[in-house]
Amino acid sequence: MKDKKIIELICEKLREDLAVALDAAKFAHETAADEENIPDNKYDTLSLEAAYLAEGEAKRVEEIEAALKAYEAVVLSESTGHQEVTLFSLVRLDNNSGDHITIFLGHEAGGVKIRYMNEPVTVVTTKSPLGSVILGTKVGDVVEIKINDKITDYEVMSIT
Repeated sequence: MKDKKIIELICEKLREDLAVALDAAKFAHETAADEENIPDNKYDTLSLEAAYLAEGEAKRVEEIEAALKAYEAVVLSESTGHQEVTLFSLVRLDNNSGDHITIFLGHEAGGVKIRYMNEPVTVVTTKSPLGSVILGTKVGDVVEIKINDKITDYEVMSIT
C-alpha cells in the first residue's frame, strides 16, 4: 500500500520551503523598491539586481505553490503487492558497495528531501533522468545511474 504519510511529509516540507521563498521574495522586492537604492549612476546596480532577484523568487514561490497544490490533491490507491515502479512509489536502490538510496517517484517537487521511517528520501520526478530510468522497473532489476559524472549500477531492492 502506498503510504499517505509520505505525501503529508512532502506537503509539510513544501510549506516550509514556501514560507522561506515568500520571505526572500518580500525582502528582494523591498530592496528593489527602497529609495536608498535608487541608482546614482549607471554602475550602481543594486536596485536592478534586487529586482531580478525578486522576479526569480516570485517564480520560485509559484513553482512551490503549484507543487503543494498538486500534492494536496493526490489520492493514493489501496493497492498491495507492487510489481513495478509507478508514480508515487517509494523505491530502495542498493549498489555493490552496500550504499543505498531511497527515492519517492513523484509528479512534482523533484529534489525535495524528507525523512521517512528514519531514512532520508529524495523526491524525483518521472521527467528526471533517474525517475525515467526507474519507472517501470521491478524488484531485482539493475539500473545504471549517473551521479556526479560517475555511473553506478543500482539494484531495485524494494517497491512500496
